[in-house]
Amino acid sequence: MTLSPGSYPTLQAERITEPNRLWAFPVLGAVVKGLLLIPVLVWLSILEFVVLILIVLNSVVVLFTGSFWRPAYDFTVGFMRLTAKLSFYLAGLTDKYPGFGFEIDDRYALDIQPPEQPNRAFAIPLLGGLVRVILLIPFAIYAYVIVYATYLGVLVSSFPVLFGGKYPESIFELVRDAVRIQTAEIAYVAGLSDNYPSFAISMNHGTIKGVLFVIGALLMVANVVVSASGNR
Repeated sequence: MTLSPGSYPTLQAERITEPNRLWAFPVLGAVVKGLLLIPVLVWLSILEFVVLILIVLNSVVVLFTGSFWRPAYDFTVGFMRLTAKLSFYLAGLTDKYPGFGFEIDDRYALDIQPPEQPNRAFAIPLLGGLVRVILLIPFAIYAYVIVYATYLGVLVSSFPVLFGGKYPESIFELVRDAVRIQTAEIAYVAGLSDNYPSFAISMNHGTIKGVLFVIGALLMVANVVVSASGNR
């Protein structure tokens, strides 16, 4: 997959060659992983609160100086790396526990160039963030479809991993692209880039992915309908 210039983040990942078959036991493997990840999830929730504070503080810095506050950049990118590690572990792209640190020393890497001249209009505290969120709505809907399709794909991939010891290339690509898309959302809202995130994903194995996208879209719509019905 080749993204257009300026696309972000830079995400590199290698397909796992010898996945642990025990983790691939349908449903049970995911439940055990989820339990093991509880401490990391609690840590992430704390870090998310810190990131939100840094984004607000950084908007003030950008508004008055025209430059991105480096500590906010470093911490936000670190948060995105930890989130990516957790996602890859849950999806089975790695069997290495994500831990609590920001460093990535496995078979993948994630980075984004620090903004050189951030847009000061976007940096108006709260208002700028609200505008970004509104602009991001079409991309967020697209991301939800990809994520739902990825959840389904990961569930399906557990069978070839369990019985054949191979992680399907199509699902590997889908997980990788879903992580990039979700990370791009965070980066845009956080002001790490003023360029709108790219919708591009790899369309190798297009038939498989197309079916998953259609089912993912139907699942998303069904979830919205159920949620709306429950709120009445």
